[in-house]
Amino acid sequence: MEPGQMEETGKLIALSYEEDDSEIDIQSEITYAKKCAELEFSELTEEEEAELLVGNLPLDVDNDKLATLFEQAGTVDSAKVIHKKTTDNQSLVGHGYVTMITVKEAESAIDKFNGYDYDGSLLSVNKANTRRSRPEQPRISEPVTKAYVGNLPWEVDNTKLEKNFSEHGKVVSA
Repeated sequence: MEPGQMEETGKLIALSYEEDDSEIDIQSEITYAKKCAELEFSELTEEEEAELLVGNLPLDVDNDKLATLFEQAGTVDSAKVIHKKTTDNQSLVGHGYVTMITVKEAESAIDKFNGYDYDGSLLSVNKANTRRSRPEQPRISEPVTKAYVGNLPWEVDNTKLEKNFSEHGKVVSA
């Protein structure tokens, strides 16, 4: 099998390698996590500030119903409903994301709908913490690269995998 090809099998192998033996500073990881947790709403871009997370949605709510509800607070740019099973797999729970056109309308929607009784469910509405809103992590050392290689034939073992990937850099583990 050539590098980059995949075949359907049930085997999954993780490979990690790095270009040098540098280590990641744990303190910088902790500092980064704290910065993410302390990120203020005012530091986000206009579009990100207007994105809301809506929790505890009734199961019959779809994207259109969610958008229609939030139009009472202003112009809705987008609405997306997600239903997931609970951790005990016994029931479904619903949440969604609503993006308003302006920050003022998003704040109005929070005031209007946080704690709102919607068909017997008390909604929870908060500012969404988007991926784009996280501060960049400072580079302390050379990056460690991990490659996850899946769908390999059963006859491929760690030795064969390491041999193929060693052409592209130092393989730490396979």
